[in-house]
Amino acid sequence: MKRITIKTVSLLLTLLLLSASSVFAFASDAPAASGACGENLTWTLDSEGTLTISGTGDMDLWMADFTGNDAIVRIVAEPGVTGISDFSGCENLVSASLPDGLLTIGDGAFSDCERLASINLPDSLKQVGTGILTNTAIYRDETQWTDGLLYVDHCLLKAKSDIAGSVVIRDNTVVIAGLAFYNCAGMTDITMPGSVVGIGRSAFADCASLNEIDLGGHLCSIGKDAFLRTGAYNNEANRKNGVLYIDGYCIETQKTVAGSVSVVGGTSGIADYAFDNCDEITSVTIPDSVSFIGKGAFNDCGKLRQVTLPSGITAIESKCFNCCEKLVSAAIPDGVERIGDAAFFGCRSLTEASIPESVRVIGEAAFGSTGIHKVSIPSSVEVLGRCCFGYDGITDVTDGYTEYGRGPEDFTIVCEKDSPAYHYAIENQLKTEEPASQNGSDNAEQLSSIAQFFKRIADFFKKIAEFFRNLFSK
Repeated sequence: MKRITIKTVSLLLTLLLLSASSVFAFASDAPAASGACGENLTWTLDSEGTLTISGTGDMDLWMADFTGNDAIVRIVAEPGVTGISDFSGCENLVSASLPDGLLTIGDGAFSDCERLASINLPDSLKQVGTGILTNTAIYRDETQWTDGLLYVDHCLLKAKSDIAGSVVIRDNTVVIAGLAFYNCAGMTDITMPGSVVGIGRSAFADCASLNEIDLGGHLCSIGKDAFLRTGAYNNEANRKNGVLYIDGYCIETQKTVAGSVSVVGGTSGIADYAFDNCDEITSVTIPDSVSFIGKGAFNDCGKLRQVTLPSGITAIESKCFNCCEKLVSAAIPDGVERIGDAAFFGCRSLTEASIPESVRVIGEAAFGSTGIHKVSIPSSVEVLGRCCFGYDGITDVTDGYTEYGRGPEDFTIVCEKDSPAYHYAIENQLKTEEPASQNGSDNAEQLSSIAQFFKRIADFFKKIAEFFRNLFSK
């Protein structure tokens, strides 16, 4: 009996070891972890420490799976990813590969990744947040700095605080990061090349001696407080009717400005949050020279009723008219391709919206908590974000509509069958209607078919009559 027990135990141990080895062999080939990191983005982390981000759109603002994750050694963001958020504190991260088409990098995205020595910043970038490479191997490498400025590829990330006098930004620079020149008190003037398209939040804040600013003339994004408390900011000669203009761009508005506002003709663009919380403004006219209107530009303008938008803009940025409760009119011009997250959220007096055929994307909660009950969405719209009109029949969301006692059954999307808007409506249990033109086309086809049917009958009887006429004539 004793020998049998020993043999049995030996056999069991052998089988256990074989099973364990096969399990470990399988695990080495399988992803260590995976999940979602955005509305249309997924991630996988393999056993070698490579984190791959796939899909389309922006990452969620904060990912607990990523921040401080020592298992991440390399990051590969695939084409289609447009926004990178937070990988801070990944101590073993050594490289990051970012795709062409990337538009934004969030504040502190790679900060405190102490071993990070390799990263590419694509020319497609429009906005780069504050301190994205602080306390990395790149930041500490003095060879990366030129004349007191830290450049990575065509992005200017940081200036040393003792930089002084005139500063000329390097040719082909695309973006200046948030807080890049913060508190460079000795800088007196700056010249940017025409290649610069984006300036980050508070990029030149507290540069008290900065009086002369040449912005290059081709910007498409200016972050909030970009020139706060600079010499140019403090110069009253740069303000017209309470609105601050710097080198042809509308930067900020005094909170006391009231009534109707007309942005100065020839203005090239409007900075992020330029009219934020201007409670007394009732209407705004924007000239066609304006090519962009920044995020939150008219955020929380409680008495704003009407806005005339320029024909040349291509986007209504996120929170552009957020919580403008009195807004009743804001015609979206042809040429707009994207309506950002919460662009018109909380505009409770807004009862209709005309979506032009140029629009491809309607962001999350873009028209949430408005007075809109019915909207026509053209087939050109490819992406409809979660609760983009405030109604979602699947997910339990508190979006402002609950106070009106309305649900998905009170909202109708007018769209063509099998369009993205139609599938969105079905997925979210919303009512749909076919466009009048499509109904008219269907009716016309039916009438045409009926007419052809009766024509064939008439032709048939005509042939019969001709047959008998020929018969009796003989």
